[in-house]
Amino acid sequence: MPDRDELIEGFQGLNARIDALSDAIIANPEAPLPEGEWRVRDALSHLAASSNPVPRVLERAQGDEGGRMPGNDEQVAERADTSAADLIAEVKAGHDASVAALADVDEALLAVEIPLGFRPGDIQVGALLSMLVTGHESGHIDDIEAALA
Repeated sequence: MPDRDELIEGFQGLNARIDALSDAIIANPEAPLPEGEWRVRDALSHLAASSNPVPRVLERAQGDEGGRMPGNDEQVAERADTSAADLIAEVKAGHDASVAALADVDEALLAVEIPLGFRPGDIQVGALLSMLVTGHESGHIDDIEAALA
């Protein structure tokens, strides 16, 4: 399981990747992703909506439901008129908020097991956050990068 510092580095790394792609994203927000029907802006809209998972996951670790995330289509539709620059800012602000939320998290809380949610089984809080950073968000950034190459 990753520790708090590794999770923080993961979120900061995502922002560094977004920074490196910003000019290309702003110049080509309508570029189609290599697979599926999404464009760069759609993936970015989804990232903006999901860029601060820490509070929801920590709420679940403390026995709350953690709030419902809007579906992908809803996330994209809500941001249909948002500029690429504003989407980038929202993604980065969400990551920064995750970093701030992690700053005071006790390592013991990262070891708490919670239901995975989207499939049967449990997972440690730290492992879920790591999966969201290294798997989910990083995968979408990979797609954006490939679309802009």
